[in-house]
Amino acid sequence: MLQLLKLPDGTVKVLVEGRERVEITDFVPHDDHFMAEARVLDETMGDEATVAALVRTVTEEFERYVKVRKNIPEEVVTAVSEASEPGKLADLVAGHMGIDLERKQDLLDTLEVAARLEKIYGHMQGEMSVLQVEKKIKSRVKTQMEKTSANTI
Repeated sequence: MLQLLKLPDGTVKVLVEGRERVEITDFVPHDDHFMAEARVLDETMGDEATVAALVRTVTEEFERYVKVRKNIPEEVVTAVSEASEPGKLADLVAGHMGIDLERKQDLLDTLEVAARLEKIYGHMQGEMSVLQVEKKIKSRVKTQMEKTSANTI
């Protein structure tokens, strides 16, 4: 458990970090909680040269993504640039992207690191396209507002 936060409405928000990918095979009820039995899922790396290229590409694209997004802490950027394991890099980047739960689950289910990095890169490309369009719209609206204000005065 990395962080525990009690919210004003009484709910508790917990940030946890998984150590391994597992598949839950059974739920075991206890008095006031459940426990789960699980089996560890092994990652495969994929083609070594492809993984090396994807690590570089994803890292560089994430740095561009952060500059446009602007709400990702600097320590995350540092952690991404210093990530030594391709699988950890993929998971770290995926956790800080604005993608929906279904896509995040798909990434968790992707056990081949090369395939996961490629999917993340694709998601980043799509997200960057949307962010660029948002930036253009905001700029255009701002310009129109300034023209309207100037004409009113």
